[in-house]
Amino acid sequence: MSHLSTGRFLRHRDRWITPVVVMRFSFLSFMRNRDLHAAATLAFYGMFALIPLCLAVLFLLSQYFVSSQRASRAIENLIIQIVPHYYEVILREVFSLAEQRTIGFIGLIPLLWSVVPLVSTIRTGFINVFKTERNAGFFREKLIDFLTVLILLLLFIGLVGGQILYDTALGDYLARKSGFLGALNDVVPPLAGALFLALFFMVFSPVRLEWWNILVSAIFTAGLWSVVRPLFVAFLQYNPDYGFAFGSLKAVFVLVVWIYYTFAVILFGTELLANIRRREALLLSRFFEDRKLGDAPFPAVPSRFIRSHEPGEIIFEEDSAGREMFYVLSGSVRILKKGILLREMTAGNYFGEMAMLIQTPRTAAAVASAPDTRLVVISESNLETILRENPKIVVSFLKEMSARLRSLNEKVDDLSESCGRRDGKRDS
Repeated sequence: MSHLSTGRFLRHRDRWITPVVVMRFSFLSFMRNRDLHAAATLAFYGMFALIPLCLAVLFLLSQYFVSSQRASRAIENLIIQIVPHYYEVILREVFSLAEQRTIGFIGLIPLLWSVVPLVSTIRTGFINVFKTERNAGFFREKLIDFLTVLILLLLFIGLVGGQILYDTALGDYLARKSGFLGALNDVVPPLAGALFLALFFMVFSPVRLEWWNILVSAIFTAGLWSVVRPLFVAFLQYNPDYGFAFGSLKAVFVLVVWIYYTFAVILFGTELLANIRRREALLLSRFFEDRKLGDAPFPAVPSRFIRSHEPGEIIFEEDSAGREMFYVLSGSVRILKKGILLREMTAGNYFGEMAMLIQTPRTAAAVASAPDTRLVVISESNLETILRENPKIVVSFLKEMSARLRSLNEKVDDLSESCGRRDGKRDS
């Protein structure tokens, strides 16, 4: 293979390695984090939170911004888009409660408080996905949950307000147009959904995220939801007796199942978002997974992580700063202490992690000792992410360090015995 075709192959491979690995780990983490169980809990709370949330949106919009009729129509259109079947159950309850009594600001507080369990469970799910911890106390957590409910309420008001704007201005205009403007009539709702999901991820994420990570995850989640929705509709059409065993509660049962699938999609999108954020650590963590050397090829990694060395080339010197570690893909590396060989690292071995972990200068030098020595370079931040999120890799690191310490102690003992015999001969 020529150098030109090799370079083209590497560029093509680099382009696809990261998305494939991120999708693979997203599926694995979705199953490992038991997100389907979390989605079931969210479906329960979501069913009871949807009506109060819609009622609060209807009250605020009709009280201060638009007529109650226009707000009701916008909420109706929005619920129809979100819920594929039995949406009339939700609409009937919302409009019935709105007609029966005036809420007022005092009544708005307990209404919103009923959404707190849903918000708290969503935050717990995001914390589980992003591998962070809750640091606040009980009362502070509840305050954060209630503030998050208010932000969620603003998001829904914005969504319903956008629906009102679309119904009164853009909808009819785009429907009368053909070509590009006419196609926008089908594009605007999915884009609005993706924008809502992007803001949703920003609100509930426990870590700081890059905007393009959020955008990619939101678009993917919206696309996946737009596929799941017609599949669910088709399933109900071909199974009209689905939920028949629940009698008069059949509609409620189907609604809960649909909300369950909706949250399952959102949680998968959250896993994707978290794995995009930690993508480099995911690529590099595969080198530390359990594998027998020689039985399988090394995992593919983008060429930006690979560094090549010729024989005799110094990788790092003794007493230099240690801010990265190395994994040997091919060739070999000698670890030297004041010119004395301590160990020879071959394919499948890693070195340089000690100085990086304990923030001290290098205790030995590393020199390439074979042609085409190729090393994977692992930064400090990536190693911290790998160790924090992979307990099995931490155990393997401890075992490897213990083995090296034992080997070093044996060498020291042998050297001491050798010196002792020499001294004995000298005395005699």
